[in-house]
Amino acid sequence: MSDNCPVDRLKTGDNLMRQRRWAEAADAFARSPGPDAGTDLKRRLSANLGSLQQYRPDVYATLVSLPAQQQFSVATTTTGAATVLCRRDDGSSVSLSPGNDPEASAAAAKRQLYAATKAGESVGLCGIGDGYLARVLAQEPPVLFMDKQQPVFLVEPEAQIVLQCLMIHDYTGRRGPIEDARFHWFVGEQWDEQYQRTLTEDLYLPVASLTVGQGYDTPRIQERLRAIVQRLVDRDAEFATEIGRYYDELGAADFAAAFAGRADRPPRVLLLTTRFSTVLQYSTRDTAAAFERMGWQARLVIEPSSHHRVLRSGIAAALAEFKPDLVFQIDHLRHEHQGLFPPNLPFACWIQDHLPHLASPEVGRRVGEFDFVLTDAIDTYVDKFAYPALQCIPLPKLVVQAEPAEAGDEPADDLVFVSNASRTADAMIEEALARHARNAHTEELVKRCCRRMVETYESGGALPTYHDVCAVLNGTLTDLGLTLAPDGFDVLARWLTHPFNDALYRQQALRWAAEAASEHGLTLALYGKGWESHPEFRPHARGPVAYGEPLRRLTRQSRINLQIVPYLCLHQRLLDGLMAGGFFLVRTHPADLAPAALLRFLEDSGAGTARTTADALADLPPMKQQELQTLIAQCRPCLCTTGAEDVVAMTRAWEEAGQLTVRDGPVPMLSEVGFHDVASLKARVRKFAGASSLRESVAGCQRRSVSARLTYDSGVRRVAGRIGELLADSAVRAAGREAIVTKLPATWPRGKAA
Repeated sequence: MSDNCPVDRLKTGDNLMRQRRWAEAADAFARSPGPDAGTDLKRRLSANLGSLQQYRPDVYATLVSLPAQQQFSVATTTTGAATVLCRRDDGSSVSLSPGNDPEASAAAAKRQLYAATKAGESVGLCGIGDGYLARVLAQEPPVLFMDKQQPVFLVEPEAQIVLQCLMIHDYTGRRGPIEDARFHWFVGEQWDEQYQRTLTEDLYLPVASLTVGQGYDTPRIQERLRAIVQRLVDRDAEFATEIGRYYDELGAADFAAAFAGRADRPPRVLLLTTRFSTVLQYSTRDTAAAFERMGWQARLVIEPSSHHRVLRSGIAAALAEFKPDLVFQIDHLRHEHQGLFPPNLPFACWIQDHLPHLASPEVGRRVGEFDFVLTDAIDTYVDKFAYPALQCIPLPKLVVQAEPAEAGDEPADDLVFVSNASRTADAMIEEALARHARNAHTEELVKRCCRRMVETYESGGALPTYHDVCAVLNGTLTDLGLTLAPDGFDVLARWLTHPFNDALYRQQALRWAAEAASEHGLTLALYGKGWESHPEFRPHARGPVAYGEPLRRLTRQSRINLQIVPYLCLHQRLLDGLMAGGFFLVRTHPADLAPAALLRFLEDSGAGTARTTADALADLPPMKQQELQTLIAQCRPCLCTTGAEDVVAMTRAWEEAGQLTVRDGPVPMLSEVGFHDVASLKARVRKFAGASSLRESVAGCQRRSVSARLTYDSGVRRVAGRIGELLADSAVRAAGREAIVTKLPATWPRGKAA
């Protein structure tokens, strides 16, 4: 007989299994025509063991060393599905299939698990059962934010049960629990030692927060899991003790010396970020690189994979081992870490997004002497949210110094816009009603505000500033005879501003762009999520573009990029795009124009050294003071949120941060590339679409300006220097306090008895 004979192929498969040539054995069984159930069991077992040998050698070694046994076997349920049968010592048998319908049971368990772990919290399977749930969790993972994945711990002390499951299920492949790295297997009598060792060595791997009992030994497994968690808590306490012992010995003078380069080692910065925010993780990496170019040692705390998490344990271990002189995080303050960082360890928060958890007086009052807040809106945080002015340092968005991108040979579009602001007004209003409409009154308030805003844009108007949006909200409240508490007003005003007004403002300009492109026979391309679902902009949708080099190449090769934002034009997209060598037309915003005009006036009128409104008024003759007040009034809607801010001080802060220059404002030649309506956009398109050398000239001039003042190197150097100065000042104040204390009597005399 030849190997082409079915009987020979089965014998060949059996022989290959004895030789542990698993892949070949699986192939031999698979090529057997009309295989029976027994052959299928062998094929799945061979394929699974081959995969385990490659991807999980420890589990493989445990399984292939098992002795022959009679306690566990594969059986069939009443539904026809295979399950695992366990023979008891008294000779009776019990199925590991819940309800005798393993597939339905696994589907129900999956729904319950995903409902209870909506943020992707880790799941522990206490026993593999008959293996159906493990297969379902692997093949049908939950849909989570970005590329986040749910970790799954598979614990089975009885390795023979795992062997039976390998006959029932095919666990191979990228979507199988063997190859999928988010699955962690702990099999055999020593499973708890393996589990504890894994969590001790991998400080980004969260413990199982939700467990599912599937075996006859579930209570014992859960008891051991609790004991391991307690040992990990004890380890974290040791980290805290070590951290406290080190930082208790340090004061402001020690950190000031490190910042100034007077320590016996380079200064060290620990940067916290997350892989689940594309922009923030890249910005944090760029900040770390800038620190390193300054001579600092930098360490990044970030999830190593999509199923990992940044945990207190991981941060504490980094603190204990790295011993940083500065902790740096975007959009998060020290107090959010609930005592993890010693109060005297300098902590810098770079506010890039004005988020609700940062925008309150309660939060501002928690900012202490060793906290440093980096923001492009100092006066707002000081005046409105009670942040201490001394701890606030001006810092706008920054850009990486880089050579222009390669343009590439692929066909280029004429007008290009990159954004995810693709939702329709109706879809956003529906979301707002679900989130903010607590009763019939607030439902009517939300509907009417949104309708008024939409009508403003439909009539050709716009609401470019937060002040304009608040005016709509206030007017609607008056019309309806309603009031909102300050917190409620802020929450709704923020939503109306972003994402609602943000999308309306951008999409209005895109309608102008579509009209200009059609009139001039040009293409309009919209990159980002969701444009294909927008009925009006669907024809122009091109899908998402990856951040980094793909976006740089797209920007470089596009004839005209569009910058459309309802605030100062120096958004990350424009900065990165100019550095990539791209040319932009910019929808000009009051924040691009009014502060620049005020700065030029101060310089030209003889108040060039004034830092505040009072100083400027004192420097100016009476005939110029009214002009100053007019310019300040023009700035208030686009700069202020409380109305009490010092506009001259805010403008000076923008100048110090590099957001404005006296000569050019935010960017050179803005008047030549700016547009404010459909007619001005058409005129700019007509001028630049066919003039490649002119586009190159303008883009080059703007790129040089941005490179000189808004790179990570310049921004990080300035911020580190300022923090060092503030620490030195703190050291002087601390020394003064200590001198006063030492002058006091060691003991106070007791008063005389009455």
